[in-house]
Amino acid sequence: MELKSQVAKLTRVQLREIWGDEARNFTPWLATDEALNLLGEVIGRELELIDTEVAVGPYSADILAKAAGQEDHKVVIENQLGKTDHDHLGKMITYAAGLGAKTLIWISDRFCDEHRAALDWLNQNTGEKLDFYGLEIRAFSIDGSRPAPQFSAISIPNSATKAAREELSSSERRSKSQLIVELMALAVKRHIEKFTTPLLKLENPLDCVWFSASRAYGGSFRGWRRSIDGKPKMVIGLNVSGQRKQTPEGQLDLWLPVPSIAAVTDTSAEEVRQALGPLPVYLKENVDWIVRIKSENDAEMVVQVLSDYFYAHPGSSGSEVEEPLESDSNSTQM
Repeated sequence: MELKSQVAKLTRVQLREIWGDEARNFTPWLATDEALNLLGEVIGRELELIDTEVAVGPYSADILAKAAGQEDHKVVIENQLGKTDHDHLGKMITYAAGLGAKTLIWISDRFCDEHRAALDWLNQNTGEKLDFYGLEIRAFSIDGSRPAPQFSAISIPNSATKAAREELSSSERRSKSQLIVELMALAVKRHIEKFTTPLLKLENPLDCVWFSASRAYGGSFRGWRRSIDGKPKMVIGLNVSGQRKQTPEGQLDLWLPVPSIAAVTDTSAEEVRQALGPLPVYLKENVDWIVRIKSENDAEMVVQVLSDYFYAHPGSSGSEVEEPLESDSNSTQM
């Protein structure tokens, strides 16, 4: 007798199959309470609509909103279907200046590295009075269900993490650019760069994160997190070399130490395990869960699930987090 599968199939839906036209379909949906609530959950601020197609000289802002209960906190939302471009970036800044906005949100289904870097630079150099968000939108269907949209943050303001980042001295970490070069060199060698690149997006939801090169198992990179009052703790580990579990070439193992994630998000280990449930878990070893990434879809799912969890659980500023020991042989961590 044939057994029925207990697992549903998750399928990505092209955005233009849902919203055929950016101005006539996508923008009106983003202005609905449903969409504004989803956006509010991602940026941590409840939003209320003011108007759409708001005139700024000869131009029109897609959506003008405000922070709930704050009449003077205007929010400009610029959206596009397709890859980000200079035109929309310039428009967003123009609208914000003309309307006196304090928060700027740029939504697209594909952010190029240059535009993500531009938003990061703006967040780092415009002080705490202006917040810039870059959000990617995707949609998924389960066994042919109605498509469900999901936002993931590509760039977020640094105001909440600035103090924590400044505490980290240059002697504690190496140049981020140098680390990424090392990471990608290993990834290219093992044909996993398409999986590794999306995982770098996790830097934002991890708040205070840096990738530290490790000699463990031939080359591993670790993502850390801490609250302002806590010490750093490793919460993700990329076993890029593949030596830890003899990962097949073309595949990537991601280490997720469940107790560490629970500690920095002020949640329970059981809550973390439930959140990680949709991921392609390869092995549960002691307190660690190992996710084996075999496709770009796997990598995107990992980024989405972890981003959602870390944004939803920013952690407790009162908890003290012990730094994990650096060990090449006596720890299950990478």
